Amino acid sequence: MYNASSVPSFTIKAASSGPIDIIDHGDYYSLYNNQEQWMSYQKNSDSEIKAQYSSYDLAFEDVLVSGLGFGILPLWLCDNPNVNSVTVIEISKDVIKLFKESNVVPNKLTIINDNMITYNTNKKYNAILLDHYEKEDFDLILKDIENICNRIDHDIFWAWSLEAIYLFKM
Repeated sequence: MYNASSVPSFTIKAASSGPIDIIDHGDYYSLYNNQEQWMSYQKNSDSEIKAQYSSYDLAFEDVLVSGLGFGILPLWLCDNPNVNSVTVIEISKDVIKLFKESNVVPNKLTIINDNMITYNTNKKYNAILLDHYEKEDFDLILKDIENICNRIDHDIFWAWSLEAIYLFKM
């Protein structure tokens, strides 16, 4: 069951690096890539965090996450007592740079600059949590999930917003 006190502290601040901009709009932050909004975070609401609860709840032992974003999910996973390690695959060096400038990287967290669509490893992960989708077509997401799950050994997987994507498709 979701418990707000389990969410660790994290820092988001307005900054720019290369094509990445984090804008402070007063009551929320937005992350832009080449002036296209990738994500947002409401300062006075935990709705974005609640949307990631299924990932937090499913995660155990060694976890692979696609997409760093503001870093909220990876930091939260590092505080999960069921999780031993968190590896994040992030396509943008600039997103990684801005995250590291604002937050302490826990020992459990490894961030790799790569593309999850082509990332390959021999390591087995207990949970793969896919969180890199933005505006992709539902069918493309399903093919991508199948490709990743066939390529990387794992016990379980979850894709952020899978319920919403499925309901939208229906």
